[in-house]
Amino acid sequence: MGVPNPSARAVNAILAAVTTATIALIALFPQASNLGIWKGYRVLAVSPDDCEDRVVSLLDSEHVNGYATEANSLLRTDDLLAPYQPQLAAINAERSRWFSDGGARFFFLPSDGIREKRLANALDGLGLSWSLERHERILAFAVLALSFALISSVLSKNRPLTGSASVPFVIYALSVSGVPGFASALAALSAVALYGDIISGPVTSLTRAHVIGRMRANPVPMVLALVSLAISIAGGAHTIALFALAVTAAGSLAALSPLLGRTFRSVLDTRRLHPRFAYLPIHPASLYRTNGPERRTLIAVGSLFALAFTLGLVSRSVAAPKSLDDSLKRLSIPTPSGYTRSNGFSAESFHEYMRERAVMNAGEPLPDLADFVAARWRLEAFAWNPVYADAPNPVPGDVYGLNGYSQDTSGRIVSEPNDVGVFDDAFVRDALKNRATPLERMLERQGRFISVTRARQDR
Repeated sequence: MGVPNPSARAVNAILAAVTTATIALIALFPQASNLGIWKGYRVLAVSPDDCEDRVVSLLDSEHVNGYATEANSLLRTDDLLAPYQPQLAAINAERSRWFSDGGARFFFLPSDGIREKRLANALDGLGLSWSLERHERILAFAVLALSFALISSVLSKNRPLTGSASVPFVIYALSVSGVPGFASALAALSAVALYGDIISGPVTSLTRAHVIGRMRANPVPMVLALVSLAISIAGGAHTIALFALAVTAAGSLAALSPLLGRTFRSVLDTRRLHPRFAYLPIHPASLYRTNGPERRTLIAVGSLFALAFTLGLVSRSVAAPKSLDDSLKRLSIPTPSGYTRSNGFSAESFHEYMRERAVMNAGEPLPDLADFVAARWRLEAFAWNPVYADAPNPVPGDVYGLNGYSQDTSGRIVSEPNDVGVFDDAFVRDALKNRATPLERMLERQGRFISVTRARQDR
C-alpha cells in the first residue's frame, strides 16, 4: 500500500471532519417530538371534561405521582395580612385554561412514573375516551436499522463501503420520530446496500468515472434514495435537515471507504505469511456493469427491508397501546412556543424572558413559569402596597414594604424605607422551591423560562 500524497491526506482529513460533525449534529439534535411535548412528561387527554375526580382517583390508585392537574395546580395564599386577594380569582381562571379544551381534560404525567399497559387497562375500565401522548422514539427502530446494516454489510461484496455508509442512517433512524422516519432510514440503508453491490467487482479499485458510470447505469438504488428523500420531506423541515446531514455523512464515509478498507486489510496482512492476492481487470467489461445489482442481492435486501419494517410496526404497536378515541389527538394542547437564550432561573433570566416574550407568543398564550413568579410577587406584595397601586411585572431590585419613621438628631421626623421583600435570585429560588405547584415543577423541568401556547397535535 502506497503512502498517500499530501493532497490526498488533506482531502481525507476534511472528509473525516465532515463525517464527525454531521454525525454529531444528527445525534445531538433529534426531532423534538421524540422527547414528547414536555420534557419528562406525557399528556393524557380524557373526555368528557368533568372526569377529573375519577381520573385523579385512578392515578393515585396506580401510584402515579407528581402529575399536574387543575385541582393541584391552582394558586392559594396563606398571607395572614391579606387572606383575601381579589386578583387570585383572575390568576386561577387563566391557569385553568391549561387543563381543558373542546370537551376534554388534560393531565400531565411524569414519564418515568407510568406503567403504560396497566394504566391503559385502568383507563379502559372507566369507560371514558382517552389518549395518552406517545413518545415516538422507539429503541427497536434503531436496533432493527442496526441489524439491517450489519447483515447487509456481511453479505455485501464491498463491505467497507456498505458498512461505513450505513452508520449515519442507523443514527438517523434513532433521531427521527415515528414510522415514517424509520421507513426513510430503511429505504436509505437499502440504497446503500445495493450501491455496495454495484460498486464492487474483481478489481482493486475503480476510477471516479467507473463509479459514476455504474451508478448511472443502475437506477434502482437511486429510486430507493429518492423514496427515502420523499418520506423525509413529508416529515417536515427538521426531518429534511437530519436526512441531509445523514446523506452528507454517508457520502463522506463512502469516499473514505477505500482508505478504511486498505487500512483494515493492512492490519490483517500483518498476520499473513504472504501478501494478499489482488485481482486485476483483464477485460474492460469487468469495469462496467449495466445489468443492475445481482438478483440474489435484490432478494436479500428486499427481504431484509420487509422483515425489519414488519418488526418495526409490531414493536410500535406493542410499545404504545391505542386510545379509544383518536379524535382527541386533534385537540389544541398546551405546547412550548419559545424560550430564553439563558438556561436556569434567576431574576435576570426572568427579566430577559419578559422582554422577549412578546415575540414568542403566537396564537393563544397560556400562563407560564414567569407568570407564576410574577403572580407570587404580586400576592406577597399585596398587603404592603396601596390598594390603588398598579402591579406591573417585577424587575430585579424591586422591593415592597412600609416606610418607617424616626426622629433625627435635629428633632425632625424622617421617613426610612423598611424593605420586607426584594425581587432577586433568592426570591425566584424560594418561589420555585417552596411555592410551586405540580404545574410549575413540570415547567421548571424544561430548564429555562419558556412561553406556552395551544397547538394541535395531529400525527
